[in-house]
Amino acid sequence: SEALQTGDLQPVETGISALYASLRRTEDQTLLVMINMGDEPIGNYGLCVNGGVLAEGTAQEVLWQTAVSAPTSNSSGGFDNYKPVDVVPPYTTYIIELK
Repeated sequence: SEALQTGDLQPVETGISALYASLRRTEDQTLLVMINMGDEPIGNYGLCVNGGVLAEGTAQEVLWQTAVSAPTSNSSGGFDNYKPVDVVPPYTTYIIELK
């Protein structure tokens, strides 16, 4: 994916040190990368981005085809307390295309 290889990187706040998240963006694609780097499942989280170019749309997990919810964009084009899956299993990566 071009967005993963060369896209602009925007950090995403997770509030949990073991949970990494970022947006990778090109003109044609926006991907949310989310990784549980710990050995425990994570369920009490919310992803936040202060600004961006998101609009109401859809979300599709492209690595595992896991069902995910779409974010609700805030007034600055980001999102607040977005929770694409209920629980992120230990040592698991999700790549979610936001459209």
